[in-house]
Amino acid sequence: MPTDFDSLSDAQLINENLLSEWLDQPTATLQKWRVTGKGPKYVKFKNRSVRYQVGTIRRWLDEQTVAHTAEANVKKIIRNLN
Repeated sequence: MPTDFDSLSDAQLINENLLSEWLDQPTATLQKWRVTGKGPKYVKFKNRSVRYQVGTIRRWLDEQTVAHTAEANVKKIIRNLN
């Protein structure tokens, strides 16, 4: 049964499998994003498990949203400068 992501609270932590489902991206992509710093911020526990806070994911998604390709190009240039 698919998860209703709209019903999750911003404080809730989810694992990479749920985030993979939410973003329709393979877990390998999420792992690569963690290495390169391109994905949403995450929490890493001492037992090496990784969780994502729902509110952080929502804010990250808002930051990825663009109105047109020129805006996307500007955001890419800015990211590369940082």
